[in-house]
Amino acid sequence: MIDIVKLKLWLEQLEELAPEDEAVNKEDQLLVRTRARELQAAQEKEELSARMAKSSRAALERTREQIRQLLAAGTEAHSSSPRPPERVRVADQPLRGTVADVIYTFLEERKEATYSEITAQVGKMRPDVRAENCARDLGRLVTRGLLVRPRTGVYRIVEKETESLNS
Repeated sequence: MIDIVKLKLWLEQLEELAPEDEAVNKEDQLLVRTRARELQAAQEKEELSARMAKSSRAALERTREQIRQLLAAGTEAHSSSPRPPERVRVADQPLRGTVADVIYTFLEERKEATYSEITAQVGKMRPDVRAENCARDLGRLVTRGLLVRPRTGVYRIVEKETESLNS
């Protein structure tokens, strides 16, 4: 038969241990959710860069084929300008990603932005997109936990909770 004193001591220890373990588990769940969001964002960014690389590679191959055809036909391509055109920096070009990519990239550069600032930026980067699409994508980003609405009509990227877990 187990001694009642030992059982009470064990009970006291378990009463301390159970809440501590639950708190650690909640922190770990939060960390897993945060890492899952970061992984998803990284995968989306990689998919975008892969599409851009594929498009650039296809344009390169088409240009090479055009030059081969011109050379085979015995003609030389003459440029109207004496030097090759300047390369346009990718940062100066409209983003070729999704509306969500444009929104997230814009908010990464700022602490927060209003709905009108976001729609103006999306309009610059994706002139083909209507404001309704911005609202839909903003809602999805909030639902997925990537953005928060600190106030009505204002959005910001969710801050990483991992720093508070380490302190």
